[in-house]
Amino acid sequence: MADRTPDGSQTLARIASFLGLPVEHFTDPGEQGRWDGYAEGMQLLSRIESREGMRRALEALRAIADTEPGCDAGGNRS
Repeated sequence: MADRTPDGSQTLARIASFLGLPVEHFTDPGEQGRWDGYAEGMQLLSRIESREGMRRALEALRAIADTEPGCDAGGNRS
C-alpha cells in the first residue's frame, strides 16, 4: 500500500493555500521573525478551550490586523 502521508513541500503548500499566502512567504529568510510570532500565536490559540475565549481572541486579532500597514479593511495584504 502506498504511503499517503504528504511530504513537507505538500504540507507547506496546503498551509500557504489555507492562509492565502505564496509558499515563498515561508521560505524567504527575511520573514524568519514572523515565524517566531506565528509559532507563539498558534501555541497560545491552542490553549484557548472556550468558544467565548476564542471569540475574544479572534476579535482582538481582527482589530489589530485591520489597522496594520499594507492591509485592507478586511485584514488582507494589499
